[in-house]
Parts: sequence; C-alpha cells; structure tokens
Amino acid sequence: RYNLYTELSKLENEAELQAFEQQLHDRFGPIPPQVSDLLNTMRLQWLGKAIGFEKISLKKGVLRGYFIASQQSKYFESDAFKQVLMFVQANPRRTNLKEVKNTLRISIDGVGSINEAVELLEEIEEPVRA
Repeated sequence: RYNLYTELSKLENEAELQAFEQQLHDRFGPIPPQVSDLLNTMRLQWLGKAIGFEKISLKKGVLRGYFIASQQSKYFESDAFKQVLMFVQANPRRTNLKEVKNTLRISIDGVGSINEAVELLEEIEEPVRA
C-alpha cells in the first residue's frame, strides 16, 4: 500500500492520474468510493493551485481556498483571479471573500463532497483554460 501512496504522490497531471486509476482498476477491480475520493483530492489540489490557492481545505461542508500572502503579487491582476471574483459575484449567497490574518481567503458554503468541490473549482478555472 505504501508503494501505491508513493506512486500517487509523484503524479503531476490528469493524464497520469487517469492512468494510475486504470492500473488500480486492472489490478484490484472496481475502485471503491474512498479511493475515488483520494484521487479527487489530488485533482482538488491541482485545481486549487491552478486557480491560485496556496492552500485548500474542505471541512464541515465549507471549501476554503487561501490565496498567496503577498498582497503585491501580480496574481491579483491576473485572469485567474478575475475568474475567482466573477465566481464570487455570481454566487453571493454561497461565497465569501475576505482577508484573514493578512491573507485573502475564499469560502464556499454547502460543499457536500470532494466531487462537488472538484466541480466547483473546475467551474471557476474553466474560463482560464479556454
């Protein structure tokens, strides 16, 4: 099992993750939900990084993304950050963007699963990829 975790930690993109998932399926059979959640956790981290989060967490139905601490960063003038702002404007009841301990943080309420968190971050990031 340790070797599988080590291999998983070395993956760098979606294609490698899908290949890893296929190897697991070929070797062990159908992927249990817990393993799917683990794989989606990798996707969540990658999406968060692509959007501009230094850290991301999902606890008690709240997804939090912590932005780069340097307020002078060019990131805050980027298209990626503009997409975040557009998402916040489009979802005012569910999202909150505020500064906590000199770090900008976004909170998204009502996120019931890792799958839903991945879908939300894909929604934020999608226009950046386009």
